[in-house]
Amino acid sequence: MPTPPQPDAAAPGGARVLPADAADYPRGLLDLADPPACLYVRGGALPPVARAIAVVGSRAASPSGVARATRLAGDLARLGFTIVSGLARGIDAAAHRGALDAGGRTVAVIPSGLDAITPSHHLELADEIAVRGALVTECARGGPWGKGAFVERNRLIAAMAAATVVVEAA
Repeated sequence: MPTPPQPDAAAPGGARVLPADAADYPRGLLDLADPPACLYVRGGALPPVARAIAVVGSRAASPSGVARATRLAGDLARLGFTIVSGLARGIDAAAHRGALDAGGRTVAVIPSGLDAITPSHHLELADEIAVRGALVTECARGGPWGKGAFVERNRLIAAMAAATVVVEAA
């Protein structure tokens, strides 16, 4: 299990600590049975839940699934929505890329600390997201810690968006 973040903890790698009482803390997270005490954020302000749509799906996505996710995220970004996803291979990466290519914003919610971005081949994508959106985690440092960490991450993705679109599931 990840180390629970503390609102007064020093954020790693130039990230900021966003406590639950901050103005831009996603209000949807407060509806969770176990909302994070704080988030670690690298990048810009987080969008209001009403202006965010989660686009998620299979890591082993088909080419048509990747194309659909890219197109959908781009269309939503052009309408002014921020795309929220998990930075995983497949549909998640396609959703982030679609939003960025459309000139929109995207938020990547990761299951590890900001010092342990996975998959490692998404480091460049993560850096681009941090410049044109935000990377978010509830973990102070390290990880990931196995499948449970991804389930914990997924609850944040769903709570940070007004709707969740599953493009393709395995």
